[in-house]
Amino acid sequence: MHQKKKILKKKNRCKRLIAALIVVMQLLTTSILFAEAPPETFTPAENWEDFDYFNFAEALQKSLYFYDAEKCGVAAGYHQGGRLEWRGPCHEVDERIPISNTSLSEAFLEKYRHIIDPDGDGTVDVHGGFHDAGDHVRFGLPQSYAAGTLDGDSMNSGNPSRQSGKKST
Repeated sequence: MHQKKKILKKKNRCKRLIAALIVVMQLLTTSILFAEAPPETFTPAENWEDFDYFNFAEALQKSLYFYDAEKCGVAAGYHQGGRLEWRGPCHEVDERIPISNTSLSEAFLEKYRHIIDPDGDGTVDVHGGFHDAGDHVRFGLPQSYAAGTLDGDSMNSGNPSRQSGKKST
C-alpha cells in the first residue's frame, strides 16, 4: 500500500511539472512573438496622440444593423416593422411545417406535442429567428445582388452569352 502512494505522488509531481513547463513555454513563445521591436526607421504619424480613432457609437450602430439584416421571417421586412428600408421579408411560405413532413417519431411527438404543436393545427411553427453565422449578409445578399445584376444585364442587352458566342448551360 505504501508503494502505491509513492507511485501516485511521483505521478502527481510529474503531472504538475509537465503542466508548469507547458505554461512556461506558452509564456515564453508568446512573449517572443509579441516582443518584436519596431524597425529603427519607424516614425509615428504626426499628432497620433490626438487621433480619436475608435467611434464606439458607430460600432454599436453597425453591429445592431448586422442583427437587423440577419433577421428572418415576415417581420424582418421594412414594411412589416424592420428597420432597414432595403430589407424585405423572407421565408413567408415555409414558416409552418406540417408535422407529417418531419422525421420525428410518433413516441417523441406524443411526449412533446404540447411544445411542438401548442395550437394543435398540425404544424410546427418555425417563424422568425435569425440566419445563422452571418450567412445572409456575407453570402445571401451578395449572391442575390450578383444574380439580379446579371439578370438585369441580360434583359437590357438581350442574351449576352449568345452575343459572345458562348453556349449557355
